[in-house]
Amino acid sequence: MENVNWNLITNILLTVFTGVYVYLTFRLLKSTKDSSKNQERISALPLFECRIDLKKGKKVLKISNISSNPAFDVDIWFYTILFDESISKRELLNKYLFKDKKNKIKKTDKVKLLEDEQYCLFERSLHANLPGKRKIEYTIEYPIECDQFEIILQYRDHIGNNYTQLYWIFNENGRFRLGFVYPKTIQKAERIEMDDAESLNVKNIPERFHYTLKRHLFGIMANHLLENNDNSVEDRWEIK
Repeated sequence: MENVNWNLITNILLTVFTGVYVYLTFRLLKSTKDSSKNQERISALPLFECRIDLKKGKKVLKISNISSNPAFDVDIWFYTILFDESISKRELLNKYLFKDKKNKIKKTDKVKLLEDEQYCLFERSLHANLPGKRKIEYTIEYPIECDQFEIILQYRDHIGNNYTQLYWIFNENGRFRLGFVYPKTIQKAERIEMDDAESLNVKNIPERFHYTLKRHLFGIMANHLLENNDNSVEDRWEIK
């Protein structure tokens, strides 16, 4: 049997193990550094919470900046989800809309519904900024009963990055609960210009927003309702 150079083999193995150790240590340090940077980035961002509470028998939407960081260019689209079997779109238009508003709605739009016979009321609130630890409140006072809502919340951080979130809130046994928020984590995103919804390319919008967009196209502006005719956004959406 030939003589084996154990010293050479040992040195080679030590070199390999050392190289693997250095590589794994580098990966760990890089991962830790990236995680630290990500945590630092998140700690500098506005963080939001959306909920609906009952206050003296009235539904109150609360959109809270629970962080200490201000949010800028805050854009809120608020949707009340309605079903034709509960109150038909035609009935709502006939009973609860101002005549001048009613006449502006195209005949085809008066009966347009989603495939599951959904439509919606919608309204919008814009705010230049929302400081940290402050909230926007809106008392929902519609002449019809409603128990499901969606909110598209968009805002920017201090360097102009945009963030978009979709919330679904529903009534369960007399209490309003959060059904989902999408995305669950804070992610930069292109702003969705819902005021130009008919021109939006759905390929550029996350799939979770597609149904909300379709419902928006079949929706009715809430300030067209007889008991909700207040066009002053600032008066109706309070910052507290």
